[in-house]
Amino acid sequence: MNVKKGMAGLILLVMVIGYMMAISTSSTMLIQTESTGKFARQGYKNAYYAAISGIGAVMSMLRAKSAATFDSNESNRPYFVRTSPDSDNHYCNYTSPASNQTYSGYSTLIAPGWISVSTPFVVNIEVDPSNYLFQVCTYPGDDPITGTRVYYVKSQGKYIDPSSAKEFYSQVWAKFTINAPAKLLSLNQFGTMGVQSLTLDTTSGEINDFWDWQNDFQ
Repeated sequence: MNVKKGMAGLILLVMVIGYMMAISTSSTMLIQTESTGKFARQGYKNAYYAAISGIGAVMSMLRAKSAATFDSNESNRPYFVRTSPDSDNHYCNYTSPASNQTYSGYSTLIAPGWISVSTPFVVNIEVDPSNYLFQVCTYPGDDPITGTRVYYVKSQGKYIDPSSAKEFYSQVWAKFTINAPAKLLSLNQFGTMGVQSLTLDTTSGEINDFWDWQNDFQ
């Protein structure tokens, strides 16, 4: 009888230990999953900050080039492009005929490639601006809602995590209004969008890379 009670107690003890081990394993996996999710969220958030800085860089450069920015001839205004002159045929979904899909007045204000954010967003000596990068593409076009001419900006941000070297990406768009007679430059609207390929594709008929013109932002 005592032997049976002893075996029953041992079995119960093993079950309790197994249950506790299962809880411990589940808790560990939950903590690891939460840590991974938090790491990814912070990485994408930092990439978003880098993309936003690209919009700020465009506005700063336009103000610095005020004579060209407020030129009444839209083709003489400064645009941020992939090469200079940028003669590649970028597909445009709202301009016709096809000859108007490229603009003759391009000038390069920022060198092609990733640009490092020169100033941290938060006063923190542990923030390295070289881990925050962006590329921009700007072009003229019509606002599909109001019909007015606006200055479009697409900015793609990249954040490089210093400990793992993992890269995170985010992309935003913006609309500027340029009032040449009054010499006013204003940011009307901006938002997020899907991250597009930086590889130029000159195929017409669809928007499929970062360098294509578009005004269908939501």
